[in-house]
Amino acid sequence: MARKSRFYSITMRNGHGTWTSGPVPAASKDHAACYFETQDIKVIAKDYLGQCLVVTDTTPYDGVVFYATVGGQVIEFNSNCVGYNYLVELFHKQYAQGIDQLNDEHDY
Repeated sequence: MARKSRFYSITMRNGHGTWTSGPVPAASKDHAACYFETQDIKVIAKDYLGQCLVVTDTTPYDGVVFYATVGGQVIEFNSNCVGYNYLVELFHKQYAQGIDQLNDEHDY
């Protein structure tokens, strides 16, 4: 089972200025950039933050969530976060166990 994921920081620019994303889980820097680049937003930097430890947990409100330790900071990734689907694919066994746990707790 996977225990780590690659994380990236993406710097973008548009007509309103320049900003940098928080850590983004992705297979590569180009995949991370694809989350943000549009006709109006230009990706100007893709920084690799390293392979970081990821753990899975379940909550009754958010379902299966991932917690990644990036740069010493623990960050939660729920289904509304950029890169969540990548984490679901990478940690598919842990995700399935979380779904089973939720189903058992709620008698689905």
